[in-house]
Amino acid sequence: MSKSDFSQTNTSLHDDAIAWLLKMHGQELDERDHRDFVAWLSKPGCTEAYHEVEQLYRDLRIVVDTPQFKATLS
Repeated sequence: MSKSDFSQTNTSLHDDAIAWLLKMHGQELDERDHRDFVAWLSKPGCTEAYHEVEQLYRDLRIVVDTPQFKATLS
C-alpha cells in the first residue's frame, strides 16, 4: 500500500480502524463488541479503512520480525 492509498480515506476513519484493530488483537470481543464492529464496518469507508490499517499492521509485523530490525533494538 502506498502512502497515497492510505491517505485517500478519512483520517478519523483510520483512527477508528486502529482502535478496532487494537481491540481485536488485544482481547476477545463479546457479542456486543462484535455487533458494534459489524455496524461500524457497514458505514461508508469503514471497511476500506480497516483493511488499510490491517495491511499496514501486517507489513509492520514483517519488518519488526526481521533480524535487522531486532539488531537495532540491542
